Amino acid sequence: MSTPRVAIITGATRGVGRACARTFSATGYNVTLFGRNSDLLNKIVEEIKERSGRVLGVKGDVRNPSDVRDAVEKTLRNFGHIDVLVNNAGVGYGLIPLTEFSDKQWHETIDTNLTGVYYFTKAVIPAMKPRRSGIIINISSGAGRHGIGGLSAYCASKFGVIGLTESVAEEVKQYGIKVVALCPGGINTEMHRAIFPEHEPEGLLTPEEVAQKILSLSDPDDGTRSGTSVHIHKRY
Repeated sequence: MSTPRVAIITGATRGVGRACARTFSATGYNVTLFGRNSDLLNKIVEEIKERSGRVLGVKGDVRNPSDVRDAVEKTLRNFGHIDVLVNNAGVGYGLIPLTEFSDKQWHETIDTNLTGVYYFTKAVIPAMKPRRSGIIINISSGAGRHGIGGLSAYCASKFGVIGLTESVAEEVKQYGIKVVALCPGGINTEMHRAIFPEHEPEGLLTPEEVAQKILSLSDPDDGTRSGTSVHIHKRY
């Protein structure tokens, strides 16, 4: 009997992260779900347990390196190894000109969307190296390829995720670790609807569609080259 694969999913309480939690667990993965909201975290953990999935919920903030290290250590203690990291946690504000964007909003956006990816990636690589395998999927965005007025901080953070992905992929390729960025178009989530209320749901990806793509990229037999930015979108 093969050992179940293990995935850590950040931002696991809403949207794409929650869809990933359900999708990975339903496919037989042991999952560590990381998020800031205790009530929402407990809800998705209990849902997966009711379906007989093996799941670990860890409350924490991707901006806090001690929370990140705690999640990785608990995953290793409970499941023994880490096969996949999905760096999904992210925040975004409405369309706000840079001159009206507060320093607090800037730092929250960059620290969550980019620095959080750095902290988790840095924490899991030492666990992946000895096994000479592992897949890190960083959620960027179509806004990580093209600037959008009013989304300066968000775009900067998502551009940064692609640069980080390409650089780390070069650093870890000799250890058999793959690092990929996923750049979805508009997704039907609370955050996207708040920023772009004019977008019709029919033109948006569903969180489940994005989760299926992330699951596909997590397959060891997937042929996507490490360092690649993969694009998925509907209309927007």
